[in-house]
Amino acid sequence: MGERGDDAAVLPVRGVRLFELPTQVIDLVPHGFHEGAVLDRLATVSNRRVASRPTVFGGRKTVVTVGYFGSKGTHLQGLTELNSLPAGLALRSQCAPGSNYFGQAAAFTPVPCQLPGYAFRNSATTALQGNTNVVGTTNFNDIAILDQLRPYRGYRSIAIVQPRYDSNYHSLQVSAGHRFSGISRVDAYYTLSKNLTTSINDRSTSPQDANQINLEKQLAAFDRRHILSINYTYEIPVFRKQEGVIGKLLGGWQASGIVTYNTGLPFTAFTSSFDPAGLGILNTNPAGRPNLLCDPNQGGAGTLEQYFNTSCFQRNPALLDADGNRILVPNTIGNTARGNIIGPPTTRFDLTAVKNLRFGETFRIQLRAEAFNIFNQANFRGLSTNVTFGSFGRVISVRDPRTMQFGAKMFF
Repeated sequence: MGERGDDAAVLPVRGVRLFELPTQVIDLVPHGFHEGAVLDRLATVSNRRVASRPTVFGGRKTVVTVGYFGSKGTHLQGLTELNSLPAGLALRSQCAPGSNYFGQAAAFTPVPCQLPGYAFRNSATTALQGNTNVVGTTNFNDIAILDQLRPYRGYRSIAIVQPRYDSNYHSLQVSAGHRFSGISRVDAYYTLSKNLTTSINDRSTSPQDANQINLEKQLAAFDRRHILSINYTYEIPVFRKQEGVIGKLLGGWQASGIVTYNTGLPFTAFTSSFDPAGLGILNTNPAGRPNLLCDPNQGGAGTLEQYFNTSCFQRNPALLDADGNRILVPNTIGNTARGNIIGPPTTRFDLTAVKNLRFGETFRIQLRAEAFNIFNQANFRGLSTNVTFGSFGRVISVRDPRTMQFGAKMFF
């Protein structure tokens, strides 16, 4: 689909009339930047959106619309760790142990940067435990040896925002409305959607492996598969003129409210102080992820203490077994996908009751009572997702409890 300016281009797709919404293109190249510069293909950020013309049907008082909306973003901003290492490089390389360095006058014996089966843990482990960064009886921090292999030596973490990420969004959107007598009506809106991206956000979390960004293509942080919203207004259709005492008491009543149901947001399990692939991500921006053993959304208790199935994630193994032998681990990247834990859904009922008192043609008093989350539904929100924490799997925050407020207005 090419750029068509501000006019929508009609596109026939399998008999459905689609139209392309205006394309947003943001030029990131500084004025006067010479042709063939480093930015080259990262020079633009674009967001292309496509929507179907909604199908509308219904009668005089009922209207239903069904439509499709989608978008694709390319060269989106995201954080990248420039100084991480390719997986397996440390296994194939020789390093200078301790404070030694290649080119020094004193002789030393190079050692493997990483032994097979060893995972870096950001600690001064021993040679028996597999740490090769040992000189004599001195155990040096194991991740320090990886600094010799980094693309930009002399630095550990170099995190930079780059426009190298992509996203796509597809949704089916349905709305329905029915009008009753007077001001009474009910409207419903439903969206079935899926949002995928290679960057979880634009500035704070970089991919686990900067050399394989394609592995990060998973659910966006704000993806919700199902979104349902129903709002209604009902006016008691009797004593509208509010004549006499009975009319004043029984007339002028209105009730309105909003019913909301959203499926949960995605969460990502991660680990700390564990780098079996030698990516060099400890004490840098990326967070390592554990290995996945089963579907964490199946078999979980769904309670405050354990919302998802925590046994589906491999915990960091010990260095040695009970007999003092080294425990070997696969020198691979954690295969847990980003965003594969579906968080708690949200269900909420808000209600407003209004009483209008009319006195003559110009003076009116309105009394209001409003209740948000009227049934005091416990809607879990945040989850603890670090496999090394004792709180792993617990709910750590909840949404607002029931809130009520009252008010009065005078109109004259």
